[in-house]
Amino acid sequence: MTTFSPTTDRNTNAEVRGVIGTVVKDGIRFSADGKQPVLNVRLSFRRSWNAQRDDSQAADWKDVKSYISFAFWGDRAAKLNEQLEG
Repeated sequence: MTTFSPTTDRNTNAEVRGVIGTVVKDGIRFSADGKQPVLNVRLSFRRSWNAQRDDSQAADWKDVKSYISFAFWGDRAAKLNEQLEG
């Protein structure tokens, strides 16, 4: 698994994971039919925010998490796989 840690936000991580129903040939993940390269990316955002407007009213949000998942197919996935392996 390759993990990216953008310098702009230490609480943002992008994890590259495999896709269920895929096969791996020569180190590249393909769709189940073996015809299209696949790269699945899951972005995980974790924010901690503590804000206080005045002594009597405070807002405390911690560990707010959201996830975005998407997949690249075909030539774009093949190029991204090459960059990740390189």
